[in-house]
Amino acid sequence: MTVQTKTASIPDLTETIIQIFADHLAIDIDDIELDLIDEGLLDSLAVVDLLLQLEKQLGFTVVMEELDLEDLRTVRRIEALVLRDKE
Repeated sequence: MTVQTKTASIPDLTETIIQIFADHLAIDIDDIELDLIDEGLLDSLAVVDLLLQLEKQLGFTVVMEELDLEDLRTVRRIEALVLRDKE
């Protein structure tokens, strides 16, 4: 899958999101369906950092009024959120 962002084409969005977690949040993701909130891996500060990195690296625009915590529960849901923004 190739996703066009503001700055570059990203051949693997899932891998990019996993790398953001590793590099900026010190969270290693082994399962893209793991519930990050229920597992205690994603707290409010981590959410802010995650959204910042998604904006910086992918050109993802966060509309706070439309943001639903459910969209951030798993890497797969985060990927879907980013893709919806690109439509």
